[in-house]
Amino acid sequence: KQVRTVNLTKIQTDQLAGTTELRCSAPNIDHSLPLGPMKDLIRVMEQCRSGLAEYWNGTEERKALLKQGARLDKPVGRLFSSSDYPNQAVFANQSGTAKVVGLVDEKGGLADCMVVETSGIAVLDAQTCIMIHKRGKFVAAIGPDDKPTKSVFVQRVRWEMP
Repeated sequence: KQVRTVNLTKIQTDQLAGTTELRCSAPNIDHSLPLGPMKDLIRVMEQCRSGLAEYWNGTEERKALLKQGARLDKPVGRLFSSSDYPNQAVFANQSGTAKVVGLVDEKGGLADCMVVETSGIAVLDAQTCIMIHKRGKFVAAIGPDDKPTKSVFVQRVRWEMP
C-alpha cells in the first residue's frame, strides 16, 4: 500500500469545482474516485478559511490593528538543518519554496501550521510545518490594547539540495 499526498494551488482547487471524478494515474496505478458536489465543498471550505482568518486576526484589516504581529524568536533559517531534508526529496533531487501560515495563540504557542503556497513537492511542504512545529518558538502578537493576542505568522521556506 502507498500513501500519496497531493498539494493543490488555489487555481487548481477552483478548477475542481466542476469536476465529478478524481483520477490517479501512475505506473501500475489507475484509480478513479467519484466526487460529490465539489462546488459546494469548495464554497464551505472558503467560508471556513475566511472565518479562521477573522478569528486569528489574519485578515488585512485585523492585522493592521495589531501593534506587533506574531513572530519567531529567531531567524527561520535556524530552525532547519541539512539533515532535515526529506530523503525522498534528496533521492529525487527536488527543491522548492513553501509558504506557510502559522496560527500563534496569545501565549506564543503554535496552534497550527498550514501550507498556503505549495513548493510542488508534498514531502517538502509537510516537512516545513513539521520543523516549525518541532523547533519554532514564537512571540505573541500585541493587540491595540497592548495585550498579547492571537495572530498569524507567515513564512516562506526555500528548500535547496544540501
